Amino acid sequence: MTNKSLFVILFTIFLVSCVKETLSDLTKNKILLSGTGGVMSTYRVWKLDSAKLNNQTLKLTTQQKSYKKKYFFNNSYTDTDLNEGVWDMYAANQLRQVNFLKNRKDTVEYDLLSISSINLILKESDKTNNIVYFFSISE
Repeated sequence: MTNKSLFVILFTIFLVSCVKETLSDLTKNKILLSGTGGVMSTYRVWKLDSAKLNNQTLKLTTQQKSYKKKYFFNNSYTDTDLNEGVWDMYAANQLRQVNFLKNRKDTVEYDLLSISSINLILKESDKTNNIVYFFSISE
């Protein structure tokens, strides 16, 4: 093998190794919500910090201040109110959560207003009210 051939092969390997896969916003948000799925990152726990009802800050009770949501990488979900279910994001700013109750399913749709490695802001709306929940990472 000539030096020129060796150079071309090594240069090609270098270029290929420099190519990084970019993640979509949807994939990034799913990972931020629930972890990467790796050995030490199969779920994330979010603790309620505060909430607003129609733009007015709510005074949370001690029990409400200890409320936590646990989102698993496999799309399952639990919370400290003993709800269990599944979650999915069908868009980068939309979160659907289906709770499995005794004899029925309850679906909640959230607007994902913001998510980072330490904060999560969800908005739940109906015909008359908007509730915004502010969470921080817990575990």
